[in-house]
Amino acid sequence: MALYLKYRPNNFKSIVWQEQVKDILQAEVKQDKLSSSYIFFWPRWTGKTSTARILAKAINCTWEWEKPCNKCENCKLIDSWRTLDFVEIDAASNTQVDKIREEIIDKALYPPTNLKKKIYIIDEVHMLSKSAFNALLKIMEEPPAYLNFILATTELHKVPETIISRCEVFNFKRISQENIISRLEYICKEEWFEYEKDGLALIWKISDGWLRDAIKYLEQVSIIWTITTENVSKFLWIAPERQITAFLNTISTNNLNDIFKEIEDLQNQWIDLTNFIKDILFYLDEHLLENIEENLKLINLFDEIYANIKLFPTPALAYKTVIWNKKIQFTTNNNTTKINPENKKENKKKNKKKIENTQQKKTTEVIETTKCENIKNKLISKLDSPIVKWIIKNFWEIDEKNWEIIIYIISETNFQIITQNEHKEKLETQLSSICPNKPIKIENITKEEYFEKQLNN
Repeated sequence: MALYLKYRPNNFKSIVWQEQVKDILQAEVKQDKLSSSYIFFWPRWTGKTSTARILAKAINCTWEWEKPCNKCENCKLIDSWRTLDFVEIDAASNTQVDKIREEIIDKALYPPTNLKKKIYIIDEVHMLSKSAFNALLKIMEEPPAYLNFILATTELHKVPETIISRCEVFNFKRISQENIISRLEYICKEEWFEYEKDGLALIWKISDGWLRDAIKYLEQVSIIWTITTENVSKFLWIAPERQITAFLNTISTNNLNDIFKEIEDLQNQWIDLTNFIKDILFYLDEHLLENIEENLKLINLFDEIYANIKLFPTPALAYKTVIWNKKIQFTTNNNTTKINPENKKENKKKNKKKIENTQQKKTTEVIETTKCENIKNKLISKLDSPIVKWIIKNFWEIDEKNWEIIIYIISETNFQIITQNEHKEKLETQLSSICPNKPIKIENITKEEYFEKQLNN
């Protein structure tokens, strides 16, 4: 059995990094105050479907203490798929209204035969057709007491408001680095894998924060090697951080011969040059504030290489062509700050001095910024949604000319969340109580545009 299936969560305790979800669900199960319908929302591989199955078992579990127990007859029936009272539907494969009528509406009329309640899990529910949603809505409006729906989706904005309004909505969050590494460490100990923590950290980085990918890569590397940074890099054709910093330092020299030689060396080492661009962009994102101007130039350069890489017969040729055309005009004087983790403190001090000098020259702006911070803090204290609080806290600015409240949203996903009717209405209501007669704008911009705006200001 694959490790990601073997170590899939089977109770609330084993769910990783979703405390805000599992605490509420456990309390509802314990107090028997369950909603008839739920929606689990957020990107892929954050545990939505696993949590839905755990909740289904908890609702039907006959154990009096911690639920689900995974030992009672009802839990075993659900785990082994031996009951018609527990149904999981993939909406991507059953989009038509006839399928919904056949699988849900016709069969939901009959009470459960084995379990306490009938449970329907609909995965990727946003894929349903409009007619299918309308048919589903009819039974969700007044469901029988013995019926529960658990919907899972990665694109909540595609689900009709009429469906959302009849469900409890839970926003799952992306699993943190510490929790993924901790889970990988637990699996290594259980499976007796030899490992180094730096190797697990590199797997986390490669997996881009998705736990299932991380477990898959762990299993691949562990088959023949000890899990170290060197072995992970070899097996998955990934360059270690020292190689990324070395390449960026070569770029900063503006010497085309050295740069082209470095590209050929990377290719000869069997490093995937397409993934290498992603690693560089992740690295530059992590160290962006250390040297914003230089790092933004590098981001633009590698973004262009990545966009054009499919137009060339080999990735190496794409590198060379774009770099040659750009002529990589980066700073080459004595003040050049090379990309090196050891320069963090020095760079931070320089940036701090720049900020202090700018603030001293713009006294009026400081006053306006203070007002902005006061408004922001008041608003955050009034909001009840953690994700909206996080968005407001990190991406906020006030237009001085018209005194308009502008919220800049960097992530497309965050933009979709905050522009949902429910969140937007609450946001506008709270802002109107803090700043009467102040219009609000919500804009979606890239991270580069955001920091460029900060620099221009």
